[in-house]
Amino acid sequence: MRSIRKLAWFGHAAGRRGDGLSTYSREHVAALQRCGIEVLFVHHRHDGDVIPVPERLTLDAGRFKTVVIPAPGTRNRICRALEDFRPDVLHLSFSFSLLDAWILGEAQRRGIPTLATVHLPYAAPGSMRGRVLRGLY
Repeated sequence: MRSIRKLAWFGHAAGRRGDGLSTYSREHVAALQRCGIEVLFVHHRHDGDVIPVPERLTLDAGRFKTVVIPAPGTRNRICRALEDFRPDVLHLSFSFSLLDAWILGEAQRRGIPTLATVHLPYAAPGSMRGRVLRGLY
């Protein structure tokens, strides 16, 4: 088993978001750093405040409710960051953006083992949105 020294974390920053996704990223990244793992934190600018890490990639995107629509050029920026950082492992917090499947494929093409965490967006159980999200989950 190879050791993990570097991890690319595709997650969610804090700021305007005071939710479980932000807490999940903040707590896990801090724990990884305490274990001596170097983290590249990849997040979207609209998330607000950034988790304090030396290495980060801030991406531009549009947002429609819970859907994050990446800005043009995002794939190239991610590819360059992965090439420069060379992570041993990649973590993807679903849903990160409409590029989730592409990010997983890019990690696979590069031979980067990947861990994905699926977060179910909250919606009232009886609502149409709640029924759709439950069905997707």
